[in-house]
Amino acid sequence: MGRSPDNDIILRDPATSGHHARLERRGDQFWVVDLGSTNGTFVNGESIQEKQLNQGDRLTLGQNSVHFAVLGA
Repeated sequence: MGRSPDNDIILRDPATSGHHARLERRGDQFWVVDLGSTNGTFVNGESIQEKQLNQGDRLTLGQNSVHFAVLGA
């Protein structure tokens, strides 16, 4: 996820780095990993380098916030 057009999720926000963060599936769990972004990656308001995500967590990159959900879970 980030501002660059080669990301799977493109965020057109000047506060988001070109390659800001990555979502990873590790077994049955999902993790978010900060890729050395300038403004950081936050889960529920906490600055993280990497963190396991839980249903309903709020993920913030730059000025963008979304709630994490696994559909059908």
